[in-house]
Amino acid sequence: MVDTRISDLGAATVATGGLLPVVQTIGGAGDPKKLTMTAAGATLAEAASATAQLTALGGGVAPNGTGAVTLTTSPAFVTPALGTPASGNASNLTNIPGAQISGTITGTRITPRVNTVASSATPTINTDTTDIFTITALAAAITSMTTNLSGTPTTGQSLLIRILDSGAAKTIAWGASFASRGATLPTTTVLGKYLYVGFRWNEVTSDWDCVSVAQEI
Repeated sequence: MVDTRISDLGAATVATGGLLPVVQTIGGAGDPKKLTMTAAGATLAEAASATAQLTALGGGVAPNGTGAVTLTTSPAFVTPALGTPASGNASNLTNIPGAQISGTITGTRITPRVNTVASSATPTINTDTTDIFTITALAAAITSMTTNLSGTPTTGQSLLIRILDSGAAKTIAWGASFASRGATLPTTTVLGKYLYVGFRWNEVTSDWDCVSVAQEI
């Protein structure tokens, strides 16, 4: 049989996907085979350069080490619509700034935020990070509880201050940010006894209302 090259195929044969006779030789004997060549396959096989082959494959620029390959058709990315769950259970929620939970919370212990200092004449209390403030061994009179008080409390927020002196009674000055409303602000510790003072934030008067005082007997 006569050898046939792809370049010998006529335009009509290539365009319609003609039959290309092929001879497979095994041990000297040849069995005639027929290979169907489509128009696209002929175009790719006859391409004279890598650029022509890339074009036949539907690509963009030639792989010459520079530039970028551009696909004829780019995939479309679709953002999934997650929606809002109507209900469900959430657990292990930590480090979520500004998280708000509405509804009823049951079976969960809310651990208060506690800050402690041994002794200070002007204790530093940030009510944004403190629910219970403890002075463990007051060795000097407190000249002002207001001086180093900070935070942006919300209506009705609670604050509990627990004070224990170092073995001698010490005086306590509260300053303008605290008021006696429901209970009288204590002005001194009792030697070696715990003193508990409870407050609620009053958004009308912008101060901490003393609502309870408990002195260890």
